[in-house]
Amino acid sequence: MKIKIISWNVRGLNARDKRVIVKVLLKGWRADVVCLQETKLKEATTEVVKEIWGSWWVDWIHLNAVGASAGGGGGGGGGGVVG
Repeated sequence: MKIKIISWNVRGLNARDKRVIVKVLLKGWRADVVCLQETKLKEATTEVVKEIWGSWWVDWIHLNAVGASAGGGGGGGGGGVVG
């Protein structure tokens, strides 16, 4: 059995249009594990994660950004979602 893992710097998921694009691509890629970095989400809610994943049957965790790019004046950060 092969497990497909995707790790992707999405550069922001606050815009609904971008979440739709990410959802369509993820559905086509049919990954078992997805790691989304630089989501720029202050908080990943269950609704947002399930909207992106396209299913209510998903387990996920949101990790806050740590370090110099964690939201200071540098414009980075935002954490990521692993599902």
